[in-house]
Formats: sequence, C-alpha cells, structure tokens
Amino acid sequence: YKCEWLGNQFQDANIEIAETCNGIISCLYEYYKAYEPYYKDKLAYIPLPINTDLLSYKQKEIKEDKIKFFIGIQKLKSKLKGTDLFLEEIMKTQAAYPKELLVNKVTSLPCKQYVKIMSESDVILDQLYSYTPGMNGLIGMAQGLVLVGGGEPEMYELLNENNNRPIISVFSSKEDISNKIEMLIENKKSIPEISSNSRRFVEQHHNYIQVAQQYVDFWNSK
Repeated sequence: YKCEWLGNQFQDANIEIAETCNGIISCLYEYYKAYEPYYKDKLAYIPLPINTDLLSYKQKEIKEDKIKFFIGIQKLKSKLKGTDLFLEEIMKTQAAYPKELLVNKVTSLPCKQYVKIMSESDVILDQLYSYTPGMNGLIGMAQGLVLVGGGEPEMYELLNENNNRPIISVFSSKEDISNKIEMLIENKKSIPEISSNSRRFVEQHHNYIQVAQQYVDFWNSK
C-alpha cells in the first residue's frame, strides 16, 4: 500500500490539495494525526455521521445459549481491515467453545441485508489495525452490538470522552484477538451494559445532525 500511495502522482495530488485548500476535515483519528504535523492551522476533526433514526437499537441480553459473533468480509479489503486474522481466530475459538459461540459470517452482501444480519448478532469484529471505529463498527454499535476492533485511548481523547469507552480494543496480534474474544465469552454478564453504552456512544458523538452542523460551522469559519 505504501508503494501505491508514496512517491507518485497520488502523493503529489494529495499534497497539492492540502496546500491549496482552505480547510481539511479528518473523520478518523488516523487521518487527523497524519495531517496534524503539517496543516494543524487548517485542520479539524469531525467524527463520522450515523443516522440512528434508521437503526433500531436492541440491548443485547445475558444469554444462556451461544453468543453470536458477526464478521463481514469484503474480499478486496480483507487484509487491509484485518478481517483475515479476525476470521482465523474466531473460527479457532468457535472450535474451542462450540457450545458458547456462533459465527455469523457474511461476504459482500447488499447493504440492507448486511445490516439486518448484523442486527441479529451480539458482537461485531471490525477494523483490527485502526485506532478508530469505522462505519461498519459504528452501525453495529448503534444497533447495540459490542464492537471488538479499533478503539484506542487516543481516539477517545480526541473526542474528549473520558467516561464511556465501550469498544473492546484489540492489538494486531492473533493472541490478543483470541484473548479478547474469550474474555467476552467468560464475562457474558458485561454484554448488556456494553451494549447500552455502545448505542449511547454513537448517539453522543456520531449523531448525523450534530456532525452536519460541525461541517457547516467549519465551512463558515473559513
């Protein structure tokens, strides 16, 4: 990926746009940190927008039966998002805990069908290498799923969120993925509270009306 984007016309175009624009909006912590050393005076962080009115919330309950783990596979982005490692470890864990765990695995489905199957799960695995949840993870959280994926302290700090930190953050290692999945299986009682906190987190920081207003305010400031 570095070869595709560095030292060529893509890098040149990116720099030209950054140099000549009036303002830069970053929607992820990673993007913010990439631009910050060079363009801090014209940079703003505005979170991704989620329309929670279109996503029904159902608090996940403590289950006597299997916990349903959801993993969505985009064939062209599997390695980029770390889905390949997530899938490998969740299947190993399912073999070790056959009575405790069920895997809902989907590949390249239409959006509506994808979101429906996601909503019927309890936990979503997404964005292994990220410090920040992406749209996939946020849609899951809005529906009450527990997110295992990108959610580092630096991201929360950028949001000024010190209390509600519901994402089960993982390091990019097979061992840590396995440990975090097993932790959820062995601590089922924590799932309802994390589920509730996940929805609240999206409502507070990613409300689409609030985000749109931040865009307008930033535009007017320039």
